[in-house]
Amino acid sequence: MNLLTTLTSLSIVFAMIAANYIPEVPVRYISLVVLLVLVTLLNVRTMLLRKKDKNMSQLKK
Repeated sequence: MNLLTTLTSLSIVFAMIAANYIPEVPVRYISLVVLLVLVTLLNVRTMLLRKKDKNMSQLKK
């Protein structure tokens, strides 16, 4: 829950910064896109770490 709160806060901050450069797009849409990107990156990182752990455990056998 703490990680999700952090990601949401980051997405809102990035959206507010981006809203200054793209005034015609509402902040909520930008924050949603940024949140989706952050969650996707987190999932990819987790998947790669699991794959690495799996490969390491196979090497030890």
